[in-house]
Amino acid sequence: MNATDTSDGMLKWDVFTSKRPGLSRDLPPGKEALMWVSNSSTLIYGERDAVLVDTFLTILQSQALLNWVIKEWK
Repeated sequence: MNATDTSDGMLKWDVFTSKRPGLSRDLPPGKEALMWVSNSSTLIYGERDAVLVDTFLTILQSQALLNWVIKEWK
């Protein structure tokens, strides 16, 4: 977790990353491990409020992100 002082308190942030299969299927033999895409979302929060930046598109990734936010916010 990272934090920085602001004039009215402390802001904190943390980053959630997730991998999903990529769309490219034209990889040379032996390079199948490169067939994924990394996504990230950043939670910026203070004592009372939070902002979630760059959310995901799929239901599965969004559920994992929601679970992570709930865990971080407690």
